[in-house]
Amino acid sequence: MFKQAEVHFSVGEFGKALELYKEAYKAKPLPGFLFNMGQCHRHLGEYKRALFLYQQYLDRVPDAPNKDEVKMLMGVCERKLVAPVEEPKETPAAAPAPPPPAVKPAPEPTPPKRPGRRRLHRAWFWSGVALTGALAVTGTVTGVLALNQSSEYKDGATSFARRSELKDSGELLGTLSTATFAAAGGTAAVTLILYFFTDFHARERTVSATALPGGGAVVVGGTF
Repeated sequence: MFKQAEVHFSVGEFGKALELYKEAYKAKPLPGFLFNMGQCHRHLGEYKRALFLYQQYLDRVPDAPNKDEVKMLMGVCERKLVAPVEEPKETPAAAPAPPPPAVKPAPEPTPPKRPGRRRLHRAWFWSGVALTGALAVTGTVTGVLALNQSSEYKDGATSFARRSELKDSGELLGTLSTATFAAAGGTAAVTLILYFFTDFHARERTVSATALPGGGAVVVGGTF
């Protein structure tokens, strides 16, 4: 609407430009439109109305960058109202003087957007789930192996040499099973915390995790 008004103003169609400036001002009452409407009224010979709009513009923008120009135009309008003088007609050879440029209203500042709280990608959460599952399976496997060797150790038919071997490996498997279950509990706690800081609406990606510690294996795959 403002650009259309400028086009009409630049070709001297001040009546059409005035109507468009009025509509633009009603839609968005920026002070610059008051000056533009005053310019249209002045070119149309409506000096009293132009004087009123110039004053309204200065009241709204006391430190306007074109304040001196507006004051000069107000003086022209006042002289026209006191003693109207017919302006000389232009000769055919003389090029028409371009009208003063319209003031482009400054856009209203938009409030800065508050940055949203940054959250973790869901791949971290599912990696924690996969690691917890892998440790749990590993602890279960090593625990079962430790129990089997304990049963064999207690069997009366087992030789002394075999018992010595079973004792060492059984203790190692038992320790490994206990440590693995403890690690699984720790990763489960961390994964639970990650759940509350994970953005589950992030861009979908396919994540696959594989763990093979101590003979156990867990594979987690899918689109998270």
